[in-house]
Amino acid sequence: MLLSYLKQIKDPRRGQGQRYKLADVLLVSILAILSGAESYRDISRFMKLRLCTLNQWLGINWKAAPSKSLLGYILGRLDRKNVETSFRSYSKNLNQPKPALEQRPLR
Repeated sequence: MLLSYLKQIKDPRRGQGQRYKLADVLLVSILAILSGAESYRDISRFMKLRLCTLNQWLGINWKAAPSKSLLGYILGRLDRKNVETSFRSYSKNLNQPKPALEQRPLR
């Protein structure tokens, strides 16, 4: 569900310079930060160390992880207002009541 909100964030790169999808970079960057990453170098290292697992779990099929300089280029050029709007929408959705799952009798 988070990925659908990340896909709404506008990519600052030109079309031909998009080797990595922005939503995928953002999602993996968030995972890295939640795992303790504090810099572009840390995020890149997280991605490199877990590349096979990330490819498998997320279906991203990266041949190599983005470098710290590429991460800085991508993340540093994001429209902050657009990112904030996306995260606020996601957070607001988290507070919405979810329909109850159909309960089945125990056998």
